[in-house]
Amino acid sequence: MEIQITEGALKDLAVLPKREALRILRKIERLRGGFVGDIKKLHGADSAYHFRSGKYRVLFDLDADVVVIQRIGDRKDIYE
Repeated sequence: MEIQITEGALKDLAVLPKREALRILRKIERLRGGFVGDIKKLHGADSAYHFRSGKYRVLFDLDADVVVIQRIGDRKDIYE
């Protein structure tokens, strides 16, 4: 699978603590091998998913064989 990260997600990642950002990047890289782990579909969305990394969430879309990372943030306010 190809992985694309939006500008917004890159900005989200830049403000996170370095250790958390590296952990999230490793989990994003694992998406290349398929949907393994705690990946859940977002309610009310056709192709939107999320996964957890500590107290952070990564929101992404699946378009054919391309994973598009949309947002990365704290679980308290990522869904707003």
